[in-house]
Amino acid sequence: MANFFTQHSDACLYALNAYQLDKTLSDFGAVNRGICHLDAKSQLIKVDEQLQLARNADGVVRSMLANKTVEFDPKKSSFNEYLGFLSHNFFII
Repeated sequence: MANFFTQHSDACLYALNAYQLDKTLSDFGAVNRGICHLDAKSQLIKVDEQLQLARNADGVVRSMLANKTVEFDPKKSSFNEYLGFLSHNFFII
């Protein structure tokens, strides 16, 4: 992230670290993750919060909420609460 901000100084620019979803799952229970959606230029367009994500015995990543099961691509990027922005943005917050 430090390299990113060294190369980009736009005051309105923000960054986040994303990790491959299947690399962030726990062997000890379900987790909550923000699933990242990127455009064709790999720019973030939205993050969908997903609850109770787990890898089942068949290796498929699923979220089960409200009696509805949703499957996810295990290679999808996920957001784990690591944001970056330039220090002058503290005055805006």
